[in-house]
Amino acid sequence: MNNKDANTLSKSTVFKKLALTDKAAEITSFLTSIVIEHSNLVGAYETTIHRILENQHRSERKHLMIVGDSGTGKTTLCDLIEHDSNDTPEEFQLGIKQNLEIVMASMHSPVTPRFLAATLLEAMGVKGGLTGTSYDLTKQLVTLLNQHKTKAIFLDETQHLYALGINGNGGFCKRLREALDWIKSVINRTSVTFILMGVPDLVNLIEADPQLSRRFDRTFYLKPFSIPDTRDSDLGNYIDGILHAACSLPYFNAYESFSTSKTNSLRMFLACGGSPDKLKEMVLGAVLQAQESGDRRITLGHFARSYEHRFQGCLSGSKKWKEQSLTKRIADKNSNPFTLSAADVFSLANLEAA
Repeated sequence: MNNKDANTLSKSTVFKKLALTDKAAEITSFLTSIVIEHSNLVGAYETTIHRILENQHRSERKHLMIVGDSGTGKTTLCDLIEHDSNDTPEEFQLGIKQNLEIVMASMHSPVTPRFLAATLLEAMGVKGGLTGTSYDLTKQLVTLLNQHKTKAIFLDETQHLYALGINGNGGFCKRLREALDWIKSVINRTSVTFILMGVPDLVNLIEADPQLSRRFDRTFYLKPFSIPDTRDSDLGNYIDGILHAACSLPYFNAYESFSTSKTNSLRMFLACGGSPDKLKEMVLGAVLQAQESGDRRITLGHFARSYEHRFQGCLSGSKKWKEQSLTKRIADKNSNPFTLSAADVFSLANLEAA
């Protein structure tokens, strides 16, 4: 056996050793796919649907920006809306066409009008013929959007527009101007509502263009959970929602509550900040720890082990967690919020809130 074969065998052995068990795979698949509603996510959903429905009666349509940092729920929001969209077949003279209420796509750098047109055509199911000019692809896109009675386009990762560059005076470079003008042209030629999604800096970019700013007159901020200040906090209810879903699996029948304990909610916030994505990962880790131990009740002990396995040594979502003074205080207490005393948890929470 040569060295290459030995190396391949070694990697294969490692992958087999680290592979999830059937139960762990089932739990991971289930918990990562569920959606737990919370007030900010519901607000984003209702704002988006209202804007789309409202535009059906406007002579001049208004559009929407949804912004938030990574992990605050933009992808989850898209999944919810796509799930609830009503894509239906409709008979017409030459056969049957599909009415696509919602079209979702993501920007990738470098962004050009031709790239935008081709990306949206692919999202609409166009398989070939995407080798034409920007003019030809845009004309094809506009035709299809009108034929399919598309109500909304969700364009995610729109912060990639920044990669096109802003000149030294804060104005738009030629490529950025072309991309923004392309969005305006599609708005003018269709009855589609545009939902631009990205990081908060997107707002400054759109507001710097008077015409786009007038059209995109509303912005919804998807925010992380704030530090819990009551027992029945949004963060605690969100965690309990995931744990309740976990108990629908045959491996668990109880869990330690976070919604009824401000201390537990604060432990969670100190562990990974208010990002829904990180919070969900923390719960998943705790649930897997419970399953591995054969425990039917999910406890703080499982969260402590989840933190050690998944988060310790990584950057926390909490901004002050990275400060040396706070890091040292936590290190003196074994660096695990789930093993700290209630007094220490409240002390650190007060530092975080300051």
